[in-house]
Amino acid sequence: MSWYLVRQGDFKLITWGTGTEVRPLLFNMTADPGEMHDLAASMPDVVTRLTALLRQQIDFPSVSQTVADYN
Repeated sequence: MSWYLVRQGDFKLITWGTGTEVRPLLFNMTADPGEMHDLAASMPDVVTRLTALLRQQIDFPSVSQTVADYN
């Protein structure tokens, strides 16, 4: 499955596939550089903002679907 990430400020978002198959992960890279504590459930506004930022750069759902169709 394809995966994508975006970082803005202290936060890093990782998402897979079209964004619906697996829930995204969110980390505060300053407070948690080892990425041990997923903040996605407690910070849905940041997840939404970073997902929108990622979609501005790449249509990851479409790319993932194309990759899946190719296989």
